[in-house]
Amino acid sequence: MNKALKTFTFILAATLLLTGCQNRPPAPTPDLTVHRGEGTSNSSDWVNAEEVYGAGAAGLEVRDDAFSEEGGQRLAGIIPSVYFDFDTSYIKQTERVKLAQAAEYLKNNPNDRLLIEGNCDWRGTKEYNLALGDRRAKSVLSYLKGIGVDETRVETVSMGDLNAIENSTQKQMNQDRRADLIIVR
Repeated sequence: MNKALKTFTFILAATLLLTGCQNRPPAPTPDLTVHRGEGTSNSSDWVNAEEVYGAGAAGLEVRDDAFSEEGGQRLAGIIPSVYFDFDTSYIKQTERVKLAQAAEYLKNNPNDRLLIEGNCDWRGTKEYNLALGDRRAKSVLSYLKGIGVDETRVETVSMGDLNAIENSTQKQMNQDRRADLIIVR
């Protein structure tokens, strides 16, 4: 009898676990993602995040035009990228020198701004890697704020594994785990 009770409890727990994991937000319908022409609230350059993603998207802000692909001149490679260990967003002591360089650059160039792009290697789901890239970018932003950088001059974006090389070597994966610091003029 005791064995039967254990089996029943195990099956019940497994059923509850599996049914609880099926609560996903619905995917946006295609009509919310198509271009409907200039001047409408449903054009390709403006999307109401709450309509697409629900109430959880309330409070999202439109990115400053200077940080968009069309706005501002983007200068990559002036400040070296910050590298992370596997599955972390912690800034290593050895990488903090680069952030001091970024702060000094922004101090000496008051009209320039900084875009931080968080990147991951190819392992993990797209969603997980986007979240990890976001944590990495925000970790860099937090550190920069802590050393005196005005956060209104900095934007963050997660690239996830968009730029990663799938099934790459360990050496390449080490290079993919980074935050790129891009100057925007």
